[in-house]
Amino acid sequence: MNIKKLIKSADLMVAEFALLAGVSRVTVHAWMNGAEINVLRKPRIDKLVTAVERGIEAGDFPMGDKRSRSRGTKEAREKLLKQIVIKHLAAPKKTV
Repeated sequence: MNIKKLIKSADLMVAEFALLAGVSRVTVHAWMNGAEINVLRKPRIDKLVTAVERGIEAGDFPMGDKRSRSRGTKEAREKLLKQIVIKHLAAPKKTV
């Protein structure tokens, strides 16, 4: 799945995906528009994409009302977002 579709499917903000990826919003926008991911970052981004895809499949994404801009809510949402991703990073791979 491409980054743009993934972010939309998970109903994430670009800044949230950037936070998880450890890059700037500008970098994520570049990826969304077809820029190549640096080979040194690619393994980490691939794992993040897999975790978000698993989160979508499990119903953890979208997370509900995350568009609130109040500071406390933003910090709480970012914490929850990280917890969900960590949960799905640790999940065993499905076998078919």
